[in-house]
This record gives sequence, C-alpha cells and structure tokens, in this order.
Amino acid sequence: MNVKDWDTIEKCLLEMLPVRNLVFRRLQDLIEEMETFPANDSEGWKLTLLDCLAVLSFLDSKRAILEPLFNQEDPTELYISKSSLGERIMEALRARLEDLIRIASGDV
Repeated sequence: MNVKDWDTIEKCLLEMLPVRNLVFRRLQDLIEEMETFPANDSEGWKLTLLDCLAVLSFLDSKRAILEPLFNQEDPTELYISKSSLGERIMEALRARLEDLIRIASGDV
C-alpha cells in the first residue's frame, strides 16, 4: 500500500478494507483512474466514453465474482442481506456508468 496516494478519507477507508477480491480492487482502480474533462473538451469526452464502456464491460463480465461468499457460520438472513445490498450497489454503479455513457456520447 502506498499511503501517499490516500488523498481523501474515502480513499483511505477503501484501502483499509480487508478486501482480498482482486476483481473488486481492479474495478476500484479502473474507476479511480478515470479523468475529468471540461464540458467543451470533445476529445476528453471520447476518452470518458471509452473508459466507461471498459468499466461497464469489466463489471458485467466479472459480476458473479463480486457476489458475497457464502459463509456457513452466517445466518441465512445475513447472507440474503449481504447479497441484496451488493446487488443494489452493483445496479447503482451500473446505472451511473450508463448515465455517463449517455452524456459522453452526446445522448443528453
């Protein structure tokens, strides 16, 4: 871990999570590596579009790996709750990526 990269509290907390899922960490990296561009920078929006498409494709192809693991010690309700929360978060991320894709492609 490179603590010099922890420029926000959120980034610090994300890095401190005991997440061993490499797919989650790769998804995190892809999102964090996205750049912002001024509204009138058409080349920048093309890059944003390509980045969003890449993240969305990665998310869709690895979605099953991001589901919570079944732990026999957890009550069934807890597993269902984890699964439901994870699904809502993935759908929210997917919806935001789709919104960015529409904006970046000029469909607004």
